[in-house]
Amino acid sequence: MNALMHAIPMNKEELLILSLLKDRPRHSPILNNEIQIKTGIPERRVRRIVQQLILMYRQPIGSSTGVPQGYYWIRNIEEAEQNYRRLRSRALVILKRAATLKGIGTDELINQLKFDLREISNEKQKNKEKRR
Repeated sequence: MNALMHAIPMNKEELLILSLLKDRPRHSPILNNEIQIKTGIPERRVRRIVQQLILMYRQPIGSSTGVPQGYYWIRNIEEAEQNYRRLRSRALVILKRAATLKGIGTDELINQLKFDLREISNEKQKNKEKRR
């Protein structure tokens, strides 16, 4: 699947946003609305495109919610680790909120998520086999 992801060429919007993010240092990130102003691409779409660049094309794009705030190009292991820790912490807080809203324990929610992930994985495998 990794080879397939890289086989899909980036579209003009993805390339444009990537050009604004590439080599942007952590100490000088670019805000979502700055990207919107420079490209004319709506902010919500900018967020989706950045997500695609990270997930689909494996681009090392980091984000900071502190000062300075915005997107930047991850240059080293330390920056990658900082992003990992921040995202993991946010994910845990969101999972705890979801469990509370559902009225279940965190362990039960984690078991449900494991089931969901297996279902997604099985579905991807089926799609992969269909393409062969």
